[in-house]
Amino acid sequence: MLLRGAGIHGFGEVASSKERADILIQTDKIIMILEFKLSRNTKNIDSKIKEIKRQMQQSGYLEPYQLSDTQVISGIVVINDKLHKAILEIIN
Repeated sequence: MLLRGAGIHGFGEVASSKERADILIQTDKIIMILEFKLSRNTKNIDSKIKEIKRQMQQSGYLEPYQLSDTQVISGIVVINDKLHKAILEIIN
């Protein structure tokens, strides 16, 4: 309710033509699509980021929003359970 009152709308598992984006956050000016992955060790964080980038390119998550006037941002969140932290990388 608080987020909606501020004009922020969040949607989980939003379907594209090929797959589902984990989270879509939408305001009047911005659409943000986030993908989450869990990394069980510190060695595969970079491979998880590459995996998500490839998945986002192949999936067409951004396609429905490219023609709108709002700014479209995509991001990757890798959660590492050994380091107990999350790594966020904005793609565009």
